[in-house]
Amino acid sequence: MKTVWIIRSALKQEKPERLLRLIRSKFFEKKEIGIVVEGEKAALWLDAFLWRKPPELFLPHAIDDLRAPIVITEKAEILSKKEMILINLGTKTLENFSASEIYEFESENGGGMEKGRLLCYKNSQWILADFLG
Repeated sequence: MKTVWIIRSALKQEKPERLLRLIRSKFFEKKEIGIVVEGEKAALWLDAFLWRKPPELFLPHAIDDLRAPIVITEKAEILSKKEMILINLGTKTLENFSASEIYEFESENGGGMEKGRLLCYKNSQWILADFLG
């Protein structure tokens, strides 16, 4: 079952910690994780964030290196043929991927995810569900 998990909006300052909890839980489940970001600046920020957090545990990650268990990239297409959990922090829909799970944060304006993105996922046979973690 291919599922898009929608992480409902929290306060903007809570988003990094919610992202960290998600990455950490999937890492401990022995899942490979692909994180799609919007631009090099976002990739470098997330890389630095994961080096600092959590302080008691290093989460092995790399930018654009598919050998790492956690891959940060702005080039979503490099993740398209590899079976992994995807976290979409970018603005484009990821419907043509071999992943069984995609995690999407709802937009920060409080209006939910854009209807066009939701429709793309539905039309590509993805199940939409709220993520409660």
